[in-house]
Amino acid sequence: MRSTPSPTKELGEFASKLQYKEIPPEVILKAKYLLLDYLGGMIPGNREEMAQILFRFVQEVSGPSEAHLLGTGEKVGAQWAALYNGAVGHLIDMDDIHWGSVTHAGVCIWAAALAMGEKLNSSGEDILTAAIAGYEVALRIGYAVEPDHYVRGFNPSGTIMTFGAAAVAARLLNLDPLKTTHALGMAGVMTAGNRAHLTERVMTKDYNSGFSPKSGVLAALLAAKGFTASTDELENPLGFLHVYGDKTHPEALTRGLREIWHILETGQKLYPACRAMHSSIDAILALRSQINPMDVDRVTTKIFATGANIVDDACPWSGAKGIMGARFSAQFNMAVAFLYGKDGLWDLYDAEKSMSYMKEDRIRALVGRIELIHMKEWDRDTSKYSACETSIVFKDGRRLDKSLGSALGDPDNPIPYNEQEIRFRRLMEVSGWDHQKITSVMERVKSLEQEKTIEQFMNNF
Repeated sequence: MRSTPSPTKELGEFASKLQYKEIPPEVILKAKYLLLDYLGGMIPGNREEMAQILFRFVQEVSGPSEAHLLGTGEKVGAQWAALYNGAVGHLIDMDDIHWGSVTHAGVCIWAAALAMGEKLNSSGEDILTAAIAGYEVALRIGYAVEPDHYVRGFNPSGTIMTFGAAAVAARLLNLDPLKTTHALGMAGVMTAGNRAHLTERVMTKDYNSGFSPKSGVLAALLAAKGFTASTDELENPLGFLHVYGDKTHPEALTRGLREIWHILETGQKLYPACRAMHSSIDAILALRSQINPMDVDRVTTKIFATGANIVDDACPWSGAKGIMGARFSAQFNMAVAFLYGKDGLWDLYDAEKSMSYMKEDRIRALVGRIELIHMKEWDRDTSKYSACETSIVFKDGRRLDKSLGSALGDPDNPIPYNEQEIRFRRLMEVSGWDHQKITSVMERVKSLEQEKTIEQFMNNF
C-alpha cells in the first residue's frame, strides 16, 4: 500500500520546484500589486520611534552589508534587513491582510524576499517566484490552524509567516526539496508571537512582523549548510498544528496545491487603520450622502469580537497613544468618514493631520456617539472577519442600516489600480519622494520580471 505523503514534505517540494512559467498571469500581477502595497506602507514607517530604535540596533549587531534597510540608504546583513523591513513595514498599518490565515502576509514575505534577493543578487523573476511560493505555503498553514490559533492569542504574522519566509528564502537559495523541508522544520522551531501588546499599544506589535522574516531567513540559511529539522513539522503530534492549534484542518495544507492560489484572496487597505474597522468605515461612506452628522443620535456597528477588542477605543487621544490611537480607534475613523468623507480618510496618511483631527470638538463629540458591538459568535468564522452591520439612529427617531460582508480592498471588492497608485503616491510624498522617483519605482514594480538582477531596483531605496 502506498503511504500518504507528508504534507510538510509536499509543501517543501512545492516551494523548491515552483517555476515562474507555471504561475498564472493573474497571480503574478497580484504579487506585483502586493509588492507595491508593501513598499508604500514600509517607507513612511522609517520616521517613527520604533524604527529609529531598531535602525540603531541592527547597525550595531549586523555583519556584512548585504541588503538595504528600505528607505534609509543603509545596508546590513540579510537577516537583520528582513527584521527591520518586516517590523517597520507594519508600523503604519497599511499592509495587506489575508483573513483566512489572519495574517499580514505581505510585510513578512516581501521583507524576506527583498533581503535574500539582494544578498544573492537574484533576478526579478526569481524574487516573484519565491514570494509567491512563500505566500502559498504560509496561507495554507494559516487555513490549517485558524481561527483557533488567532482566538487563543497568537499573532499569526509572527508565527505562521515564519514558514512563509523560510519558503521564500529557501527558494531563492535554490535548495532541493529535502533541504527546503528542513527549512520549514526549522521555521516550526522558531515560531513565536502573541497579541499581549494590544493592551498597551507597545512596539512588540510590529516586532512580530519582523521576527518572522528574520527567523525564516535564518532557517533557510541553516538548512543550506546541512542543518536538519523535522520533515513532518506541521503534522507531527508534537509539531506546529497540534501545539499551536486546537481544532485544526490539516487537509488545507495541500488541498488544490498548484491549482488554487490563495495569494489571490489577499486583501489590501486604502486607509491607514486596522483592517477590522474598514467595513464599518465603508458603511459610513455609503450612507454619508443621506446624513447630517449633527442630526445623529447614536451609531452602532457590529464586528467580530476579537477585532472589536483591538479597535474599540472611544478615547484615542488619551494617554500616550499618539498616532497609534488614531489608527486603532474605529470610532475615530468612522467619525472622520462622517465629517470629511474619503478626502478626510486620505488625510490620515499624514500623521500631523491625523493628530489635528483628534483635537477637533466635532470629531470628539461624534466619537462619543459611536458604539462597537462585539460579535463573539463571529469569531469562529473567518469569513465574518471583514463584515459589519452598521446602524445610524437620528435624533428624530429615523434609522439607517448598512450591512457589508466585506470591505473595499477585499478580493471580491478590489481597490481599482488607479486608487492603488494614488495611495502609493500619497505615502511616498509624505516620505519626501519626488514625482519622478515615485513614477520610476511604480513602473519597475510593474515590470519586475524584467530585472536581470535586483541590485539596480534596490538602489532606489
